[in-house]
Amino acid sequence: MRGFTLIELIIVIGASAIFIATSVGVYISFLKRSYLDVAAREMQSVINLARSQTISSEESQRFGVHIDDINNEYIFFSGDSYIVGDPENEIFAVHERVSISSLNFQGGGSDIIFDRLTGETSAYGVVTLEDSVNSLFKREICINRSGIVEIQQQCAENLLFYDTGTTDLDLASFPSNAGQGDPGQSFTTGSGDVYAGSVDLYLRKTTPDPSDIFLEIREASTVGDVIGRSWILDGSSIGDSYGWIRFIFSDPVFLQSSTQYFLRLRSLPDSAIALSGAAGTIYWGYEHSASSPPGYAGGDAWRYINENNTPIYEGEKLGPVDQYDFSFKIVYGIDPPSAKDSRHMEFDLKDASGFSWGIEGAASSTLVFSDIPDVAMNISIPDFSNASSTVFDWEDDVDVNGNIEKIRIHTNYMDSNNTILSVHRDGRFNDKAVTIYIDSKEIVSYTAIGDPTVGVHGGSMIYR
Repeated sequence: MRGFTLIELIIVIGASAIFIATSVGVYISFLKRSYLDVAAREMQSVINLARSQTISSEESQRFGVHIDDINNEYIFFSGDSYIVGDPENEIFAVHERVSISSLNFQGGGSDIIFDRLTGETSAYGVVTLEDSVNSLFKREICINRSGIVEIQQQCAENLLFYDTGTTDLDLASFPSNAGQGDPGQSFTTGSGDVYAGSVDLYLRKTTPDPSDIFLEIREASTVGDVIGRSWILDGSSIGDSYGWIRFIFSDPVFLQSSTQYFLRLRSLPDSAIALSGAAGTIYWGYEHSASSPPGYAGGDAWRYINENNTPIYEGEKLGPVDQYDFSFKIVYGIDPPSAKDSRHMEFDLKDASGFSWGIEGAASSTLVFSDIPDVAMNISIPDFSNASSTVFDWEDDVDVNGNIEKIRIHTNYMDSNNTILSVHRDGRFNDKAVTIYIDSKEIVSYTAIGDPTVGVHGGSMIYR
């Protein structure tokens, strides 16, 4: 048998050395990225926790995060401002291989604090993390004005938009006390999946105090399933002159690539119900383009959606295809948001046929906890409503066979035709399955670990 020659051995050893050196370099580069990615995800998670707990009014306080680039750490705190040395502060140290190289927030400072009602922050901006040895490796934590937190190589606000609709006429008769329904605009996503954190519409009011409004994103049609619902916006806050009005989605809405979706502007009281009390007029800037190609080829303007409280009526698509379009800007990210948190759920109540209904005049809410034996808690709705029956708010500790469950149920809007209901069930304080009813109408069921399933009369359910 013939052995290896010296030259052959030298070649094999040399090739192995090159392979090992290359592999070590790749491995070290991988480790650097791993340290950065983990550190960025941890910081994103803590900032998101502060926002979600503020929105759900945990302990009736605001929560924030203080970024300490000197000591390479960040601190989770409660209250309207950061207090050094507060025993309630939670300190998170950044990995020793990663450093907080810079922070740049609107208005300066180093605290991120969120608005209790909307989740917005005035301290939007960027926190930059980089490898402690090689500053070429870095990640940016991007906090936008809506309070949405993303991780990017370089922060930028991404937009899917059509902004040339500026015609100043009343195209949609919205809001309408005559039951004329809602306006809408369809749009089509690009080649990649995205997550919509907020939408800007070009609006102005023509009366001093129009009804409050909110925005939905629906799939398939103007009356399709609701996949996103913004916070309610005070109608009187809209300007007399046209301006971009931002609608914020507390839970970023997943939008699949190359897919058409529908924006639908709604009012409270409901513009689709005659004599509901909907008031004022709001113009939505639009363009009518008969040119070819059209102004916006990805969708169309709609009006009179759900007219006269007809749930399956899609409304009127305006003009020939692609000739009428309302202006819009969809602010999106490409980074998946943190896991959904069921501690705060919101329901736009509808019956099995899709008709809106309200709890004004309802007698009671019942909570049925699954245990041995089952425990039922009855709540008088009139006893926990204001004098005009426009607000219901109940919160209590419930003894379930010696185990204390903490739940809050309240309305964000309430009349005889519509109710937007919120349920707060924090998994840290609750471990029993529960079903919630209003006058025997099932709204939602939670498993013991907090997974919610909307009931027959719960309507559309979203995470807050």
